[in-house]
Amino acid sequence: MVSVGCANAPIAVGIEGLTRFYSVLCGVRGRFLSSVSVPEVHAWKVTQWHFGRDSKNSIAGADFALSFHDWFGNLCRVYSRHDGHVRLERVENPNVRFQKLLDGHVSHHQREGVERG
Repeated sequence: MVSVGCANAPIAVGIEGLTRFYSVLCGVRGRFLSSVSVPEVHAWKVTQWHFGRDSKNSIAGADFALSFHDWFGNLCRVYSRHDGHVRLERVENPNVRFQKLLDGHVSHHQREGVERG
């Protein structure tokens, strides 16, 4: 299992962010190839991701954290970060292969282009 933390350098939502993330994962895979057999990145399963947004302004006061589930059963959190900003975050568990994620995102944007078109 590979866990990638991006709290301080988040990956942008969109095809550019996914492409950049794919490249990073390919580099990670390359580092392991000399010692173990690692499947191609497009075959990796994405089990969880966190979508978040930080506040523009920082706040002062005691640290806080609030967790709840949205209507779709996803875990949501609102909490204070170490830098004084507030983060709103939704945790999703897509449980899909990376290739399906890329294919779905590309086809979604192709449909949007046709609808706008």
